[in-house]
Amino acid sequence: MIDINLSCPDPLFDHALTLPEALILPADCDNDKQFAYQPIGTGPYRVAERQAHRLVLEAFDDYFGYRALTDQIQIMVFDEAAMCYLTPSTTLTPERLASHQTTLSQKLEMDQGAGYLLLNCRDGLAKQPAWREYLHAKLSSLQLLPRLAANGMGEYRLFNAYGLMPGWMHHTQAEQQRVAPGPTSLTVAYLSDHPLYPLIAQAMKTHLAEEGITVNTLALSPADYFSGRYSRKIDIWLGAMSFGERGQVGLFNWLGTHNLVLHACTDALVTKIETETQRWRDTQDDDCAETLARCLVEHQMIPLFHIWMGVMATPDLQDVASNAVGWFDFKSIWHKPS
Repeated sequence: MIDINLSCPDPLFDHALTLPEALILPADCDNDKQFAYQPIGTGPYRVAERQAHRLVLEAFDDYFGYRALTDQIQIMVFDEAAMCYLTPSTTLTPERLASHQTTLSQKLEMDQGAGYLLLNCRDGLAKQPAWREYLHAKLSSLQLLPRLAANGMGEYRLFNAYGLMPGWMHHTQAEQQRVAPGPTSLTVAYLSDHPLYPLIAQAMKTHLAEEGITVNTLALSPADYFSGRYSRKIDIWLGAMSFGERGQVGLFNWLGTHNLVLHACTDALVTKIETETQRWRDTQDDDCAETLARCLVEHQMIPLFHIWMGVMATPDLQDVASNAVGWFDFKSIWHKPS
């Protein structure tokens, strides 16, 4: 039996326990450098093998739910493949993969979330209002995505974001051209294993160099990134949030999961986050999420892009369907006998 004591009433606590952020993991996993490569959890599959471009999963017989229908899943990453969709198959090769790319536009789903720049308003340049206003104006998606496209961004399907969810319009273009408060250097941090982030960082570097600003980059592990480690050295965190089927509710879960927010936000904004989160818990009012998102975009975050993702299945697999984050349920797919 596990007893959980809450600091205040939360009628949605049972729902929170079902979220990905509440996965049951070993207590010392954050200190285990090998855990990210050989994780242990409670899911329907276990990691049998992990390499740089290949992951082998095997059905876990002691899973508490229904056993997976497929005994083994191999996940392979091909550098020459499009990076916005999955192509599950029992026979697909990189050569055959290329032939499917022309028919994928009808298979894509819009990711419920956005790429973003999180300004360090506590210890970074954005602590100064003049720099915060400049960065908001200079690093909008309207200015960065054209540079990203010109430099080549592979098969990503990106489009401009004006809020933290598709349909939200919280970030507007500055009415007048902003001038940098002065020549300086700044540091951008991003997750080391994401192929798109270095391209965006390069676009930022080219864009800001025009006004004498040098951009340094820092590629971090997920643990270092989301914990806020090295926050005193970082001016901007580059990342993305994906809420999937949780929709707007995902914003509160995301903010409450990572210490990064505490290292980047001012005390006033942290109080605002806590107030709106509690109001949402008490009322489940859909307006709470958008009110908080608008405040974050106005004072802290710059939305960059939304992305289209999806699954392109070959006829030999059955029950393959894309979910709201461009993935699919491994344990439900099965191979059609020939």
